[in-house]
This record gives sequence, structure tokens and C-alpha cells, in this order.
Amino acid sequence: MKRIILYCTTLLIVMFADAQVNLSNGLMAYYPFTGNAVDSSGYGNNGTVIGATLTTDRFGKANSAYNFNSGDYIISNPNLPIDNSPRSVSVWFQTTSLSYDTITGRGANSIMTYGTGYAGPKIASTQINCETQQGFLFLNTYGTGLSGKKYVSDGQWHNEIYTFNGLHHNLYLDGKLIDSNNYTINTAITSLYFGQRASLLGYHPFVGKVDDARIYNRALNYEEVKALYGDYLTPSISNFTPNTSCPGTSTPILITGSNFMSASAVAIGSTSVDSFKVNSATSITAFVSHGTSGHLIVTTANGIATSDSIFTFGKGDTAYAYIANEYGATVSVINTITNKVVTTIPVGISPLGIGVSLDGTRVYVGNKVSNTVSVINTATNTVSATVAVGNWPYAVGVSPN
Repeated sequence: MKRIILYCTTLLIVMFADAQVNLSNGLMAYYPFTGNAVDSSGYGNNGTVIGATLTTDRFGKANSAYNFNSGDYIISNPNLPIDNSPRSVSVWFQTTSLSYDTITGRGANSIMTYGTGYAGPKIASTQINCETQQGFLFLNTYGTGLSGKKYVSDGQWHNEIYTFNGLHHNLYLDGKLIDSNNYTINTAITSLYFGQRASLLGYHPFVGKVDDARIYNRALNYEEVKALYGDYLTPSISNFTPNTSCPGTSTPILITGSNFMSASAVAIGSTSVDSFKVNSATSITAFVSHGTSGHLIVTTANGIATSDSIFTFGKGDTAYAYIANEYGATVSVINTITNKVVTTIPVGISPLGIGVSLDGTRVYVGNKVSNTVSVINTATNTVSATVAVGNWPYAVGVSPN
């Protein structure tokens, strides 16, 4: 039995991103609409579906959003922010509707709404109503409101996010701020409705699709707004560090790029990393202790990102034993720290002798019956060449020159 020790020195300097994104913090209601109207926030505020039907979502996935025709709605009774308390509302929608409301004299389609209607003189508002009016996006609060006059009745998916910190209101469309204002509100609680106005049932019916609705008891920051919208975009990798690792040690890799929030898998080549954490829409920390060199790959709900550069595995300060299995036609590689076989390499018939190159990059195996020598690349633990030799090679020697 021969022993081989290959050395790898890796300086690990990993800067963990200051987490500005926590999309679970303060989440009071969350409706992903994946096959039903169940509340996934953990509070159990499940919705009741009246008429609305399941349809494809913004990723083209079947039964993962709801379609509303005039008069359809979903109702729920969650414990939502009231009075002048902070809040955020996020919802994805798609519509081409330009319907005209004969009561108000304007086209209005209530996507998502809760709270009572008119608040009376000198009170800014009580109702939080995400809607479209004549094709334009509004956050209507019936005493004042936010708009930005952005046309959204175009048949495309859009993300509306409204944030309020107790005084300052922001309205975002597709990750960009389109309007803001300062005023207080006085929301009185009602049921939460999708597809019609909460305070006047049957009014302002929405025609179109709705998906991924969230309500928070705090004002989301801009990084969180971008993260929620970023779920819709194709991911990309701009950099990762470090770019090499020693197997056997769990190495943290900081991956930077964009649109990572819905990341479902991280791999190096064809091998999944040990684990990973999405820090933000622009940062992932992955942990890796084994595998082969290759491009770094991040998979999200809306695409796959592949790094331009390659992550390289060294061998580490670990002794590896290469064992010739005469009757198995293989060589077993054993990690001498864990005393476990890390891989088994197919070689010729009846392998017996083993020799190691002086730089540790190659292992030579004499295959007695095959009359060959297999050359193993120790970086990848694969046979890189097979050399025909004389009869019954069962011993291998390595010359220093």
C-alpha cells in the first residue's frame, strides 16, 4: 500500500453581506396561490375562493395564480395593520382591463384591498386599495393616494409594492419608486379582498390574474422591494470568492450577482454544494467540501446562472491512500483522516503495483492481466491515459529524473 499527501494552501477571506433583506420579518399574510388560497405566513389566514380560477403564473407554471373575471373574488380575514401603523403590501398582477365604473366616473379594478371606505372630512384615508384606473396603477386611499400615472393594462405581469412607515408613503412598480407622499391614515379593519373593493362589495371588480400577495406590519426597505421584484428576473453571477478550496473542509463561498431570491440550487459543475443561504437578491453564501472543479451554477425559479470562471478543487493537507483492488479492476481512494473511501476509479484488469509522481499530480497503476499502466490524475481522480507495456506489469517505480 502506498500513501500520497498532496498539499493545498487556501487563504479564505470571505466578506459576508450585511443582510438587509429579511422577507419573513413582519410577514402577516402571504398568498403564493400555488394550487389554492392558503396563507403561507404561518398565521393560517386562508382565503375562500368565490368564482376565481387557477391559471398560469408569471413563470408559466400551471395552477399557480388566480384568474378573475368581473364578480370573482377571494376573501380572507387576517390580522392586518390598522389605524396609522406601518405596513407594506406586495402583489403581482396581469390585466388588459380598461373597464369604466359608472359610480365614480372612472375605470377602476381593485386588485387587492382591505379597510373601510371614506373616512370623513380632513382624514386622509382609511382604505388601502391596490387598483388600476383607466389602465393606470393607483394606490387609492380615498382621501388622497399614490399613482405615478404608470400604464399597466398591457397584458404583462407587474409587481406593485406599497410601503408606509407611519408618515411616509411609497409606491413601487416593478422595483422602481413611482410616487411618494407624507400624510397619516386611519385604517379600520375589514376582510381582505382580492378582485373587488372591500368596503363596497361588488364595486370595482378586477379582471385579470393575481399572484404572490404579501402583507407586512412594517415598511419594507428598498433592498427588499428589489428582492421581491427580482424573483421575476433571470439570475446572473458577477463574481465569487474564494475561487479554490481544499476538500474535507467546509469552505464558505460568497457568490455575488443579481436576482438570487428564489434560488433553489447551487452547484459546482454537476455536483451540488453542501448547503447554501440566500443573503439577499445579490448575494449567496454556499458551503462546499467535496466535488470536482467546474463552473459555479445558481438555479432559480426563472432561470440558471453560470459563472464565467471556474472554481478549482485542490487536495488539501490530507493524506490519501490509493489501493489497488486486484479482483475488482479498480483503485480505491481513501481519506486517511476520515478512513472512508472517497471514490473508486476503474482501471485495467488485475491492478497490482502503484507508484506516485514526485509532484503528487499522478498515480501510476500496473494492470497485470491487461498488460497496461493506468495514469490517474489526482486532481480529478480519473484515468487520464492508459499505456501499453510488457507482460504482467505488477510493480511500478518512479524516477526523480
